[in-house]
Amino acid sequence: MFLRGVTVALLAAMTNMVSGALSDKVFWVEFDVRNLDGKPGAEHQGTFVMEVNEEWAPLGVARIREMVESDFFKAVRFFRVIEGFMAQFGISGKPEIAAEWKPKTLQDD
Repeated sequence: MFLRGVTVALLAAMTNMVSGALSDKVFWVEFDVRNLDGKPGAEHQGTFVMEVNEEWAPLGVARIREMVESDFFKAVRFFRVIEGFMAQFGISGKPEIAAEWKPKTLQDD
């Protein structure tokens, strides 16, 4: 399984309304996934949407936004999936990108 590159995007249209204006404190990121079961083709694709809320983890939200805006998730593979529980991803398959992000540690929210 891996994420298709160009379709990871901030979904500004879905952002919460606060006092009549769009809020950047809550946003959604849509991920298009292919090879869901290890097989190519349209019938083996899907999407998921991640809600990102600054109130839950402000440092984590800033990092997710930075990663999305820099196209970090293009062609990133899932490296562990436990059905019905979770999927882990986020290590770039490109060594130069992985090296760039490795020293960018994140303080726990």
